[in-house]
Amino acid sequence: MKKTAIILTLFALIAGSCGLASKKQKGNENIAPESEYPVKEFEYPIKESEYPIKEFEYYNFTQTCFDYEGILGEAAIQLSICFGENEEFWTGSYCYKKYENKIRLTGGINGDKMELTEFIDGKPNGYFIGKLTTDDRDRFDGIWTNAAGTKQLEFKLTLRSSVGYSSIDQRYSDFSATDDEIENFMKKVKQSIAEGDKEWIANNIRYPINTSLNGQEKITIQNKQQLIDNFEQIFYPVYKEEIKKYCTCNMFYNSQGIMLGSGEIWIGKNEIIAINN
Repeated sequence: MKKTAIILTLFALIAGSCGLASKKQKGNENIAPESEYPVKEFEYPIKESEYPIKEFEYYNFTQTCFDYEGILGEAAIQLSICFGENEEFWTGSYCYKKYENKIRLTGGINGDKMELTEFIDGKPNGYFIGKLTTDDRDRFDGIWTNAAGTKQLEFKLTLRSSVGYSSIDQRYSDFSATDDEIENFMKKVKQSIAEGDKEWIANNIRYPINTSLNGQEKITIQNKQQLIDNFEQIFYPVYKEEIKKYCTCNMFYNSQGIMLGSGEIWIGKNEIIAINN
């Protein structure tokens, strides 16, 4: 594949804030070769002038996932695409925020376009074809087309974060748990906060934990009973509504933990380690 100019600010984000994993990539044996599922060519319907791409030197950062969020049609989605050792073959997934179920993606950069194929039950179900552009933010915008070519939707996505990974099948490999285990635990955190399940939350916190009451008075919670006694002031209505809107698919993480949203909740493998309210 011809080495392609890529957006400077995207890689500045990688180098400056997230760090790259250095472990060897594993787990590619279950990924179908790109040739089995070629990305169909569709006319890209947006004028070139609307998406100016600045030309910068291409940097070969491997084993890095780029996490975007935005809309597909009218639906809110989160999309992650991971650049491995093969610069012609990218893998990842996306999910509708409403449902939080991952849909697998493969693809890569073809000329000045990013082309991704989505799979459901092992079969191609649709295609994302778009461009990486930059103005005030780094973006991935274009057209999604279903496999039959009978439906098209516009997508507009903005880069949210990037993370390094050690295995294509285990995003959160530093935490000795599968991706499903990590993300299902965070879903349970969201559900328990929304439903006011004080016992479950209190039983799944690393104590002591610093937080605040009603977003104002700082407090250190020392034990389970203190958490239960202050539950309504810690998880007050505005904070609970904020938690609900975040997606648990492909969350940002670092060596300290896994983050929901903008850092409102942090977890380890199976415990809450920070409540930023």
